[in-house]
Order: sequence, then C-alpha cells, then structure tokens
Amino acid sequence: MHDRCSVATTVPVVSWVLVVDDEPDVRSLLREMLQEEGYGVLEATNGVAALAVLRDSARPLVTVLDQAMPELSGSDVLTVVALDPPLAARHAFILATAAQATIPETVHAFAHHHGVPLVSKPFDFDRLLILIAGLAARLRLDARRTARQAAGERRSDS
Repeated sequence: MHDRCSVATTVPVVSWVLVVDDEPDVRSLLREMLQEEGYGVLEATNGVAALAVLRDSARPLVTVLDQAMPELSGSDVLTVVALDPPLAARHAFILATAAQATIPETVHAFAHHHGVPLVSKPFDFDRLLILIAGLAARLRLDARRTARQAAGERRSDS
C-alpha cells in the first residue's frame, strides 16, 4: 500500500494507526479490523518499542495504547510524550484499559488536555473505529495546516 500525495502538500491519503499491545491476539485482531477499514497499521509489543516508532515516524500516527504492558505502560508512554510537545502534537492517542482506576491523575490531565480518549477493554469496536476516524481526520487537518504554513513561509522568504 502506497501513500498518495498531492503536489501541493505532503499529507498522505492513507491514515496510519500504531497498535501497541503486548498481546499478539489483540494486535492481530485490531490490525485486521483496521486494514479492512483502509488504514495502514504498524505494531509495537510494548511502550519502549512504541516510543521508538513514534519518534522515528515522520507520518502522523493514531496510536492505540494498551495501559497494562511490560517495560512501559500506556500511561508511562503518555507521560514521556507529554514532556515532548512536538511529539505530542504530531501524533494522536487512545488509551485502552480494563481498569481505568489504575491510570495516574497526571495521565488523566494529559489525556483531557490533548483529547486522548480512554476506552475500555474488551473493546467496543464501533466506538473504537469512530474514535480512530475522528483522530485521523484531526491529524490530516493539522498536517494540511502545517504544510500550508510552511508553504507560506517559503513564499515570504523568497
């Protein structure tokens, strides 16, 4: 699957989702569901791997983060992301958990401030798809706005 870009911008037509979960069956199920909906899908097995993908990705990613994972939890990933505003602005996040009471208040505050939905596991797939679609649309709009601003700055520098 290739990204198709217009001449005017570098905004990909395909939206990409990063699925972060230590359970292979969950990743597989989400990957298949998302690919059927037309999304490109990347996967990470834990928070450390997720941060590497997020930092290395030039394309905006909607990231579905499991809360309970080895090495770094979903909350830990969001805490690290909160300390890196460009990283937080480039990507969008959904935090999935079976126990919302375990999420630290600082993560709740970050989630509220950055529009990070909290979803319960097991998933309501229709709701998850609606959330992903909304976040993907927001990322595309943000990318277009950034591309237009950059184009305007290049014209004014000439």
